[in-house]
Amino acid sequence: GPDAEITLEANPEDVTPAAARAWRAAGINRVSLGAQSFEPGVLQWMHRTHGPDDIGRAVARLRDAGMPNLSLDLIFGLPPALGRDWARDLDRALALEPDHLSLYGLTVEPHTPLGRWVDRGQTRTAPDDGFAAEFLAADRRLGAAGFEHYEVSNYAMPGRASRHNQAYWHRSPYLG
Repeated sequence: GPDAEITLEANPEDVTPAAARAWRAAGINRVSLGAQSFEPGVLQWMHRTHGPDDIGRAVARLRDAGMPNLSLDLIFGLPPALGRDWARDLDRALALEPDHLSLYGLTVEPHTPLGRWVDRGQTRTAPDDGFAAEFLAADRRLGAAGFEHYEVSNYAMPGRASRHNQAYWHRSPYLG
């Protein structure tokens, strides 16, 4: 329908001017961008192929194409050895003026590279209190910036909550 929310998930390196225009022309009206972090060392540790500046370029390209709703995904609760500055990541994300932010706590799954690294003692996960402290710091920072915490991992500016995210929780029908 004319009021449907049509979301595309993309990585920053996938967003070219031509792709952004094509997505918008195809009816995409919301993009969830997998930023994860703005720190080069963190992105490299995650084996991401984009750099911090690619995130801002992707946002600009999406806005130039007329994308009306933009979400950024960030990951918190990373190993302390990475020395990640979570507050700076939040500031850089907010400077891009997204409509929505998804904050995902890092989880270690068995049979994944990260799971094997942890099992071998090559890396340590964030302690529970550090994990909680980062989430609570983000909650305060985003609330002060006008974002509403509307479900476990998601924050949105008023009127910008993801309808498809909410549909999952309410067991509403959706296409995907």
